[in-house]
Amino acid sequence: MNIHIANNGLDINHKLLYQLEKVFNMRNMNEVQIHPIIGQAWTGKHVLLLHCTNNNQFLQLYKSFHAPIEPPRLNCAETLSQLLSIGYRIAAITPISSNQIQYVLVL
Repeated sequence: MNIHIANNGLDINHKLLYQLEKVFNMRNMNEVQIHPIIGQAWTGKHVLLLHCTNNNQFLQLYKSFHAPIEPPRLNCAETLSQLLSIGYRIAAITPISSNQIQYVLVL
């Protein structure tokens, strides 16, 4: 989108008018560019951290702000099953202590 600043009969230096037009158009181009807005549920990725025991018991679920989730179950395998069924994929599995596992899930 180009903006043209008209002289309208005023006694304005043409060089100055050209510089103003150039600066306005450059600034305007930067303002018009559309960038994804972080935090919208339909853009970006959602991350969950699921902590479970080695005995398949749910401990804790941490999530990004807008991440869609199902209510966690006491059974960790069932919680994982629900999350996988709504589209999450397992990005990493890490032991965080001798009896705890952390699953990193991404949607």
